[in-house]
Amino acid sequence: QRGDAGRSAEDLYSNGLRALQAKAYDEAAQLFHLAADRGHALAQHNYAMCNNRGMGVPLDFAQAARYSQLAADQGLVQAQTLLAQSYLFGEGNAQDDAKAAHYYGLAADQGLANAQHSYGFLVARGRGVPQDDAKAARYYRLAADQGFTSAQHDFAQCSSNGKGVPMDNGIAARYYHLAADKGEAKAQCSLAQFYLHGIGLPKNHDEGVRYHRLAAD
Repeated sequence: QRGDAGRSAEDLYSNGLRALQAKAYDEAAQLFHLAADRGHALAQHNYAMCNNRGMGVPLDFAQAARYSQLAADQGLVQAQTLLAQSYLFGEGNAQDDAKAAHYYGLAADQGLANAQHSYGFLVARGRGVPQDDAKAARYYRLAADQGFTSAQHDFAQCSSNGKGVPMDNGIAARYYHLAADKGEAKAQCSLAQFYLHGIGLPKNHDEGVRYHRLAAD
């Protein structure tokens, strides 16, 4: 656009956000691109997202990965997660579990819940990192305690099976409850069994049936 050459990266990025909120996706992508090429980390991430979703630009996973890398190298946690995803699924980068684990780990250690869960998932399976049940359970719990539903289910499962943490059905029931009450079907099934058999909480047939029905819906 005319006059863009004299505008700061922050100004371009702010105008890109306004265009995005107005659903002017072509303009938003253009502004994010301009700011990104001036080194603005959030603009680099947002331009990567535009390419990742085909929003205002053609769908281009390779371009998304390139701009994610730029922002990730500046320590932007959202970009580290998007870059990890590109390596995990081989979208825009060659599939590489070790690099996926590396970038999920960086984001996880900055406190991002979905990265903590994804990193725990890879550690639990030994994908790209040494397999370590205790470490996986620790990252699941970090994400679970931030309210991340899938992590609440997975940490409950760790606690129920004594995998990476001491077996504790009371803790398992508590985390299954958290996930089940947000609609997680696997947690609802497990919680139903806990209620029906009095595992980790008082036996309650009605609650067991109710959670079974919720899971089936």
